[in-house]
Amino acid sequence: MKKDNSKFFLGVVLGAAAGLVAGILTAPKSGKETRQELKEQGKKALDETKKTSQKLYQDTKVGGQKLFDKLFKKKETAEDEVLGVVEEVAEDVAEVAEEAK
Repeated sequence: MKKDNSKFFLGVVLGAAAGLVAGILTAPKSGKETRQELKEQGKKALDETKKTSQKLYQDTKVGGQKLFDKLFKKKETAEDEVLGVVEEVAEDVAEVAEEAK
């Protein structure tokens, strides 16, 4: 999951950079207009990067919580199983001790 998200994030950044370069090379505008357009495109790219990084953060946070919950549940299940076995053994030992008397 993390690998797929990092590839997506890299794709967004590279796509924004490619769009910026294409815009500069194909723009038949004055320097002032080009700078203004670059400023706007840079802002859009920054906003998109922020959105993507926030989504990646949330996805990672949710995935981590799910993993933690799953591991904690397995731990509880294992503890319950061990306690059950210990109780059975204790009962068996008590029965053997009673029979030995």
